Amino acid sequence: MYISSTEKLSPAIKWIAAAAAYPELPGWCKFVGEWVTELAFLPLSAEEITILLFHVEVLCNIVPELWHTCGRAQAGLKAALGV
Repeated sequence: MYISSTEKLSPAIKWIAAAAAYPELPGWCKFVGEWVTELAFLPLSAEEITILLFHVEVLCNIVPELWHTCGRAQAGLKAALGV
């Protein structure tokens, strides 16, 4: 799934990539987890929730350490979708 630069979540995904400036993995994971959780509880459309959930799960599969810090966001997004 690709998000074009005109969609609402595109800047969010770019911001997560910018978080890579954290020199240590634990700090980066904490930042990403807190920020994604903040995003997850914004008033989003079902489509935006689906897109964000997809990206959260992809990131967590790439960096398994993120499951610990992004679990709340994933749970909130799934609950919002009724999954």
